[in-house]
Amino acid sequence: MESLVRLVVLIMLSIIGAGVVAFFLGRKKPKSAVTKILGAIIGVFATLSGLWLALLDIGIGARIIGLLVGVAGLRLLLKIFKRKI
Repeated sequence: MESLVRLVVLIMLSIIGAGVVAFFLGRKKPKSAVTKILGAIIGVFATLSGLWLALLDIGIGARIIGLLVGVAGLRLLLKIFKRKI
């Protein structure tokens, strides 16, 4: 049972950590290609994992956290791939 709890904690920490990193990377538009690639990888992971967590049939707190992580990841992706017209 303890190993299952540790696994759940690692999964939740990786999802929340991706959301925090996506939030802070999404504050400014990335300039270098390395930052854009790293941001895109983190943004895709945060969006998919956050929305997965939001769609699970679990408590409302985890759903809200998943939704916030998904929004942060989507915001980062929009910031990276948005073109000026």
